[in-house]
Amino acid sequence: SDLFEYSISDINGRDIVRGKTTERKITNLEDLLPGIYILSIKEKNRVSSHKIIKVWYWSQSKIAPPFIL
Repeated sequence: SDLFEYSISDINGRDIVRGKTTERKITNLEDLLPGIYILSIKEKNRVSSHKIIKVWYWSQSKIAPPFIL
């Protein structure tokens, strides 16, 4: 597998998470607080950016864990 670099920044451009991996997934996103983030992926001299929106949702009995849209 090819190595790719990634970073997650807040909407002000501050890096929150940086890393490198050969897997096609990024772990530990549950530590992010609800908000809007930018995911940047660099692979083979190509960079792509994606918006992440992390929200909390309510269940009838309690606050449920956050999920990423």
